[in-house]
Amino acid sequence: MRIVGKKRRRKLSAIIVFIVGVIVFTVQAFGTHYGYTSIASPPDGEKNHAQILHNIYDGTFTKSGVNYSNGTITALRAYDFDDLSIRLNLLTQNLDGEVDQIWTDGQAIVTAKAKYASFSQSFGWNGDGAGGTGTTYYELLTQADIPTQREVTLSISGDFLWGYHPDGYQWWSMNSKNSDSKDHFITYKIEGLGDPAVVWLLFMEDLPLSQADRDYNDFVVEISAIPEPATAFLLIAGAAMLLRKR
Repeated sequence: MRIVGKKRRRKLSAIIVFIVGVIVFTVQAFGTHYGYTSIASPPDGEKNHAQILHNIYDGTFTKSGVNYSNGTITALRAYDFDDLSIRLNLLTQNLDGEVDQIWTDGQAIVTAKAKYASFSQSFGWNGDGAGGTGTTYYELLTQADIPTQREVTLSISGDFLWGYHPDGYQWWSMNSKNSDSKDHFITYKIEGLGDPAVVWLLFMEDLPLSQADRDYNDFVVEISAIPEPATAFLLIAGAAMLLRKR
């Protein structure tokens, strides 16, 4: 009986070791550190993400997990943390495993879309020679640009950060650069617009998260990536072929 007991214990130990090995491999291969910042409901008189998406793109947006959709247009959310070895490319077509802290490469049209904060604020980046993960701020848009939906065109090479300056504070898309080390940017990739460009929508939180309402609606910016010439040519050629077939 003791021998049988030992065999069973050895077998059980082998199974446990195997399971632990699978878990370790999975963690190393796929990671478990990715995550999303929680978003709270806004106070009365302010709009939540679904309502802001409706105002920008029309249709009634409903939430499924962390994403939103109106049946035609879908807002797919990027991870908020934590693997800083991953760069979010402006022109990327695939959101799997993408983290929205450090961005890289491409041309884009940046448009002010909405705000739900009463004080002065601006949106910018750390480019124009600073690049990388430096924190020299270059302003692109302010709250005054929202009524006119003002657009700014950028041409970016290499890594960069988005920046947000609500009155008296400075926040970056890279959490560790912020004085509270917290996430102040929520990023969605907008699909279904029928536009060849890759479109992103950024929602920002203005106050330190220990004081904030965490509704991430204080400043909203749309970023429409401009396809590279080769990509644009392929899209045009494909459209021409479809028209010829018709």
